[in-house]
Amino acid sequence: MKIAQWSWWVAVLALGLSACGSPNTGMFEAALNGAQSATVHVEPRHAPLQLAALPTRDKSRLILANVEYWGSVVFQDGGDGHRRLMLAEAESSFAFFRDGAPEWEVLLSPVVPMDIQLTLHTGTVFADLRQLNLRRLDVEFGDAKAVLYLPPTDEQHPLITELEFGRGDVELILPNQAHLNFDEAVQLGSGAVTITLGEEVALGAEVIMHSGPLTLHVPSTTAMRIMIIRAGSGDVDLPASFMPVQATEDQAEQLWQTRNFPGAGARVELSIELGSGDLEVKMLSTNS
Repeated sequence: MKIAQWSWWVAVLALGLSACGSPNTGMFEAALNGAQSATVHVEPRHAPLQLAALPTRDKSRLILANVEYWGSVVFQDGGDGHRRLMLAEAESSFAFFRDGAPEWEVLLSPVVPMDIQLTLHTGTVFADLRQLNLRRLDVEFGDAKAVLYLPPTDEQHPLITELEFGRGDVELILPNQAHLNFDEAVQLGSGAVTITLGEEVALGAEVIMHSGPLTLHVPSTTAMRIMIIRAGSGDVDLPASFMPVQATEDQAEQLWQTRNFPGAGARVELSIELGSGDLEVKMLSTNS
């Protein structure tokens, strides 16, 4: 029995030591080949990720990815007119033998209308999506820290979005005149979330907060209405431009709106279920 146990530990150590050293590297790419639209699933488990558009001069490729990884990576490309791509790191063990984290750089075609599914368990994300023809964005982060720049969209083609953030801090930046629709409630975890809105942004969303704080940076010209549902101990800090509209007798639900909300064109309408994290809205001065 002792010999068998010793042999098992030798095998474990050998496998762990084989995972030491530098990570594997690979380049994954797919040609456009007449693609009319695409769904792209990107899932590095732990690697720092940079996600952006391919240079406009690159008119032949749908995706170009340079990745470092431990274990193995799954790359799938299927479909004709509508392409379905997946680039995902398989589960790997013995991370405690390794120094540093591998890095991923993923570049996507700015021409093809695209749905992106982005999943990251730990690590960091810098996603500059401003040059992409993005139609849908599904995000699920665990401990990941992220900065996300969203692209401009219009009323006829709003960005459909589903967001779930965990313990990592997240910064989300929306450009001027962006239009967003949300399929599901935005789920915020224990990380600090900062959302910066451009001018004349139009969106409506339900937000469920837990223990992390939420800060909204909003241009002073924004027409905004917020329903606050107090389900926890978090505090609320609204600027003086907000007026109370209605509230329940116990103040558990309060509706606030800016003075310019009635009759406004582009509106921001939020229903926020407050957890133990604090909510703060900061008005930013504009040139207009």
